[in-house]
Amino acid sequence: MTNKKILAEIDRRNLFKYLGNAAIFAPFMRTLLETQAFGATSAKRSLFFYYPDGIVPAQFHPTTFGAGFDLKASTKPLESVRNDIVMITNSNYVTMGSHEAGAGYCLTAVANRAPAISIDTYLGNKLKGGVSLPVLRLGVGSSFQTGSDKAVSFATAGVPSSIEDNPKRAFASIFGAAPTTPGNSQSAPTSSGAKGQKSVLDSNIADLKSLQNRLGTIEKTKLELHVESVRELERRTQITIDSETATPSGSAATCNKAIDFRGLKIPDNETVFPPTVLKNENFNLVCDIQIDIAVQAMACGITNVVLFQLSHPVSPLNMDFPGGPSISRFHHDISHFGSSGDDHAKCQAYFMGKYAKILNSMKAIKEGDKTLLYNGITLAVTEIGHSDHHSLSNVGIVLGGQAGGMVKTGRAIDAAGASHGQTLIAILQAMGVQENKFGEALGVMPNILG
Repeated sequence: MTNKKILAEIDRRNLFKYLGNAAIFAPFMRTLLETQAFGATSAKRSLFFYYPDGIVPAQFHPTTFGAGFDLKASTKPLESVRNDIVMITNSNYVTMGSHEAGAGYCLTAVANRAPAISIDTYLGNKLKGGVSLPVLRLGVGSSFQTGSDKAVSFATAGVPSSIEDNPKRAFASIFGAAPTTPGNSQSAPTSSGAKGQKSVLDSNIADLKSLQNRLGTIEKTKLELHVESVRELERRTQITIDSETATPSGSAATCNKAIDFRGLKIPDNETVFPPTVLKNENFNLVCDIQIDIAVQAMACGITNVVLFQLSHPVSPLNMDFPGGPSISRFHHDISHFGSSGDDHAKCQAYFMGKYAKILNSMKAIKEGDKTLLYNGITLAVTEIGHSDHHSLSNVGIVLGGQAGGMVKTGRAIDAAGASHGQTLIAILQAMGVQENKFGEALGVMPNILG
């Protein structure tokens, strides 16, 4: 089929007609835009990954630079993505020395928690065309025993952003699954998204079949891949929610191989605190589900900007949860490590492992001859440097992804005391936003853009 015939067959009006649900429409539009027939490049995406309570510098920062950089105890989990990252050493926060001040600075580049918006909000506003969510903000325990003075993301100047810790609600709001009416089905049971909700794919199956019949081979194959991705995410979310009896709904045999199933159930309208998703023992499982949702939302073209927040500054997370570092102390207490930082390094290695999981998940998603990670840029950031000293110099910063070729990865650089705000400006420019100032920072961090 010629380009002209494809465009005539699938114009904007027909797409809306065939795809009544935005969760289906968004991924398909992304696949169309990737094809040679439409002659466009993939959209760039950015993800900001926050991890709490600083670092042990000697067990985080490399001592060699360039392509031969070394990975220390805290960053060893990044070995699988070393060719896709930039380690930044000697980058400073220009603000007062406290968790709260660092939290207010790390994504705003504005000192002393003065009113400002964070880079996720700024980029979301700049890149909101063609997406249903300008910014997706997901958390894991981010709302447990915290306050606005510890926020790292700001939706408007000085106003903390709302972050979703519940994967059930996140999935429903992102992918648009609609409630079913119990006992009123006239057909065979369908797979579900969140518990009590009909699959967004099954709700639109007739439109999907009609559309598939009208597509060429390349577009049909890409649509099928995206449908399967959303289906798998629905299944995995359902297992997490509907597992009290260890008999998950949907395709249990397949899904149990894809997720570490621990009998977690997320009730609606919980009145107890902490709710299921904030319980310490569920931290690792909820984190993995939220990672899947975040990556799939980017892959489906639902958002170009994600904030992914693990806990919060002065974290009360007890690090003895299943899948964690098995240290029976609160994370913030561990971060004041005194003469030995080994336990804190193990905790931060756990968080770096989750960052590596995000990067590997993005790298596994093909976009033409590239990947979601190649077309994206990510930033791992914490609110403080040397956690035992409350220092805001030499903070633990890692970039991931190539931003469509704008960033040369697989190396470590020495920022030589430059403001971390300059890294945020480099991210803006890598995303196509030609600004030379952000917050109180001016100019681009040297040696990031190439």
